[in-house]
Parts: sequence; C-alpha cells; structure tokens
Amino acid sequence: MLKTNKSKKNVVILALSVMLAIAALFGATAAWFIAEASANGTVGTGSISVALSVEDNFSVSNKAAGDDILAGETATVTTTLTDGAYLRLQLSATGTKATDADIEIAYGEWVDGSDGYYYYGGKTTTDAKVATTGVGVDLPTIKLADTSNAQNDTITVEIKVEAVQKIHQDGTIVWTNATNAG
Repeated sequence: MLKTNKSKKNVVILALSVMLAIAALFGATAAWFIAEASANGTVGTGSISVALSVEDNFSVSNKAAGDDILAGETATVTTTLTDGAYLRLQLSATGTKATDADIEIAYGEWVDGSDGYYYYGGKTTTDAKVATTGVGVDLPTIKLADTSNAQNDTITVEIKVEAVQKIHQDGTIVWTNATNAG
C-alpha cells in the first residue's frame, strides 16, 4: 500500500512537472507572437486672418445721394491655409437721420445673403468664390442710397469682413468660428 501511494505521488509530481513544462513552453512561445510599437509627434495648425485695407476712422465729406463712399478699397485675406478662405461682409450705418437703408451696395462679385451679410461669390460652397493667400478682393461699391434723405448728417459706416477656412466645408458654410476685421 505504501508503494501505491508513492506511485500515485510520483505520477502526480510527473503530471505537474509536464504541465509546468508545457506552461513554460507556451509562455515562451507566446512571447514570440507579441509585439509592441508606439509613436508620437506634434501637429502644427495653420491660421487665418483677414485685413481690411480701408483706413480706420476714414472720413469723407460732401457726399450726395448716389455717391460712392469708398471707391477702390480692397479686403485682403492673409492665410497660411493652403486651400484659401470664404469671405462675407456686413455693413451698418448710423447717424442722426441715417439708417442702414441709407447705404447701398453695388454687388459685383458679392451676393446678398438676405441675412444681413454679403457673400463673396455666394452663400454655399457650390457658389462661393475662394479668396487665396495674398490676393486682394475688391469690396463692392458702397454708396449713399439714391433715395437717401440724410442731408447735413454725419453717417458712421461700419464695414465688417469675415473669413472662414475653405477646407472641410460642405454645402452650407459654417461661419461660427469666422475671424473678422472691421
């Protein structure tokens, strides 16, 4: 009986040894199929800005109804984004007698968006023109309305131009993060 217990003990030890050897072999083998790699880097973002070449605090005088207020002024877009930018502008006029209705735009390449803004070429990516780096974009003709009755008034005209990146715009242009000058 002593011999049988010893034989069982030897069989158990042998089985455990074989299982341990198999586990060690599998563990070593499994390491051959494991790999690891990593990478890191930096991302530099571009920027976009818009400059309006109309003098700040510009002043013109003796203008009559129908006269051009700012002949030949341009809005220039400066950008490091290679695909360019979409532009829109907004005008407002205030005075003792004057209102926004006393200012008119001869649209040219600008389209009235019916939302208080004028868009360069159009309101959607299908129609809009792209302003590219270093290329001046002419402002539309801004004039006193032919029907203006703002005689002997000083009218403050504010011109606000906004730019938004062209890339990743689809259909309706998203203006929520536009940069502006005005």
